[in-house]
Amino acid sequence: MNLETAAEKVSNDLRYARELAGITNTNCGVSFVANGNYTVYQNSLLTPATNPLTRQSFVTDIAALFKKVSLQNTVQVEFDPAGKPVLGSGQTVQLTNGVATASLYITPNTGFILRQ
Repeated sequence: MNLETAAEKVSNDLRYARELAGITNTNCGVSFVANGNYTVYQNSLLTPATNPLTRQSFVTDIAALFKKVSLQNTVQVEFDPAGKPVLGSGQTVQLTNGVATASLYITPNTGFILRQ
């Protein structure tokens, strides 16, 4: 259950970055670090977006939120204002709980997040 919930959160945060790019008319994305955190950013990795729920920098420690769940790979996904991925297109973000893996595929051209 934790793995599925974590995959849904990551998917929602990727969608948020894509929508934020359109709203702000700037490139926005998410940077994932294997076995670490991920950051939703605006314009550049140096500018974390503001989390709309906490009003703090949008940095998420997936392992702290979901016991035994971690990021398996390091990948950067960035969307242009039209929602098209300019970085990470065709890449997969992977999470694991040590038993199973959840994969989120970034569809080229559309930026659609596909759960595999």
